[in-house]
Amino acid sequence: MSGAGSGYDFNSITFSPDGRLFQVEYATKAVDKEALALGVRCSDGILFAVEKNLTSKLLTQGANPRTYMVDTHIICATVGYRPDSYAAVLQARKESANYFNTFGCQITVPELVSRVASTFHSTHAFSSLRPYGCALLFGSLDGPSLYALEPNGQFFGYYAC
Repeated sequence: MSGAGSGYDFNSITFSPDGRLFQVEYATKAVDKEALALGVRCSDGILFAVEKNLTSKLLTQGANPRTYMVDTHIICATVGYRPDSYAAVLQARKESANYFNTFGCQITVPELVSRVASTFHSTHAFSSLRPYGCALLFGSLDGPSLYALEPNGQFFGYYAC
């Protein structure tokens, strides 16, 4: 009996005969198994709440954050595989700093999410890369605005997510 991918899950650029990318589906399942992160857009701000399970007694509380400051006006909540989440946040910080150095003003959340989403999507174009096993919620007081970025590279604006 063959496995779920039947040979089509060895890299992220091979489509199965029915048009599925199994690597992307595996990344989405990694996000679904993780604890909850919630974002709500209000008229005067953004509310983030994250559930953080201590999987080991050796972990100290507050040692593995799930919310990060990307810039002085943008915060990010993560769900999924922690190393991928941290790598995505570092990419977002780098994009924000590059935007400020290039244009001399702070990046907006839709522009930042679009740039990080292109990084997420580019992992499907090279066989040596694998999709990010995380999803990100970006929020800002400028607006206020709330965006969610999925492992497949799609992003949407939300009132609550």
